[in-house]
Amino acid sequence: MPRLIGAAALLLLSVYTGASLAAMEKKRLRQTEGFLLLVRYIREQISCFRRPLPAIYASFSNEALHSAGFLPALAEGDFSSALAEAREGLYLEEEEFKLLFGFGESVGQSFEEEQRALCAYTERELEKALARRREEVPKRVRVLRTLCAVFGGMIVILLL
Repeated sequence: MPRLIGAAALLLLSVYTGASLAAMEKKRLRQTEGFLLLVRYIREQISCFRRPLPAIYASFSNEALHSAGFLPALAEGDFSSALAEAREGLYLEEEEFKLLFGFGESVGQSFEEEQRALCAYTERELEKALARRREEVPKRVRVLRTLCAVFGGMIVILLL
């Protein structure tokens, strides 16, 4: 009887692990969408209203970026330092992190036209990453869930 309880616990743990990894993939997608929205918002605010960056940062909201700790850090400092501070909570790939870090280093350091060009470039690159991720997420979620469940089942079979 204890072996069956242990086997059931292992199966449940493997299914839970698969679900957690799948949730992480979905969170990664929402964070990428949030950064794309932020860059668009910055471009629009600079183009239309010529607002200063701290005011732009303070008026933007996104649940995925807030829960990752990025927006609270952004309210206290500049873009790059907020990105570095919130790195642990962000599920960005290294390429996306470098793109956003470079954006943060450059935004607000030049004339309006150059800032709009920087925003447009960053938007295009984030849109590419987002399109790729939207295509990959359903496949990755299925694979993660399946692998975790199969791995848990294999362990249970080996232990019984």
